[in-house]
Amino acid sequence: MRSITIIGAAAALVSCSGEAPEINSQPAEQPDIPQASGPPVPDQEPAPAAPAPAPAMAWESVAGGGGTMLRLTGKDGNVRMSIACMGDPPRLVVNVPEFRPVMSEDRFALGLGSEPVTLVANPYEHEAKPGVTGEGAVPDNLSAFVDAADEVRALYGAQQTGPYPAPSRELKQLLVEACEGAAD
Repeated sequence: MRSITIIGAAAALVSCSGEAPEINSQPAEQPDIPQASGPPVPDQEPAPAAPAPAPAMAWESVAGGGGTMLRLTGKDGNVRMSIACMGDPPRLVVNVPEFRPVMSEDRFALGLGSEPVTLVANPYEHEAKPGVTGEGAVPDNLSAFVDAADEVRALYGAQQTGPYPAPSRELKQLLVEACEGAAD
């Protein structure tokens, strides 16, 4: 009801003025719009998203009473993976703190380049240290695996970490010497 009253008041004001509103019959001027010059540009695919930068990683050697270990540490200081040769009995031990134990899973593999080293995980030992640990006999050809590896990864069931850059040649040699020493 209020809108009808407003419209009526507006109409009364217009009719009281006695003059008809002036209507401009000339079209408004159009702004100058530049014309295309040259061939049309084909549709372009958007650029792919840049991959997320890999966190800074560093391998380090840690020698202890039980053997020699190589540890991969992230920029945040957290250990991503450790690889050790332990004696009595000689065995290769790999721990990945980010893995979660699966009680029905015992398959664990260390990937050195394109070659896997098969290990066995004991998911019931996860209370002793974080993550999952795989253990196995030191392979006879570990030196060849380690020398040829340009990346390292670990797999446990459906979980994977890596690939990470392989340790330096010097650290690889320390691991091989520790494993050979543990096997003696």
